[in-house]
Amino acid sequence: MMIFPTQRSDRDLVLAMARDCFSKLLVPYVDVNPGALSFPAPGNHPSSLVIAISLDPRDKWENNIFENSNYMKLQLDSDGTLCKLVGRFPFRKRNVGSIPQAVEAIAKAMTKWQPSQARETL
Repeated sequence: MMIFPTQRSDRDLVLAMARDCFSKLLVPYVDVNPGALSFPAPGNHPSSLVIAISLDPRDKWENNIFENSNYMKLQLDSDGTLCKLVGRFPFRKRNVGSIPQAVEAIAKAMTKWQPSQARETL
């Protein structure tokens, strides 16, 4: 099951919808972009989204580097797979049925994240 359209003509619509949904997370920084490998062939755009989240405001990042914050990068595939790419907090891979459900899953996981316990994990 596809949770978002993958046609090239829908790329901007998917990104706008995803950015709007993920902006509802109560964090100082969130950004959504197409996955780096999500454009393998014409007609399959985007097949994944990368969500970057930081619990720290951008002006608090050491040397203005995202990875120097309490951060997480997740990937949401068009088939509903939501998994952690890298970050300082635990997150278990799961399947979701929509982009709003992905937002809910991340928000629920964030309730357990404590910046004082942050550590680099893969």
